[in-house]
Amino acid sequence: MCYGQRLPSKDDLTDPTRNRTRTSPAANENAVVVENLRYRLAETEARLERARAREAELSRQLEEMKRLT
Repeated sequence: MCYGQRLPSKDDLTDPTRNRTRTSPAANENAVVVENLRYRLAETEARLERARAREAELSRQLEEMKRLT
């Protein structure tokens, strides 16, 4: 999500008498948000994979050091 965008409050979503400027987000806006979330998820998964690989390497190094001492 871009900075400056405001998510609807709980009241906006649950109170039908509340005056809203829009009744629902545009489909295109939803598609952009979904695409952004997919991109961020892919980045997070890639970082997690790198962190796990680094952890495994450090664990191997630690075990090697323990074996030599």
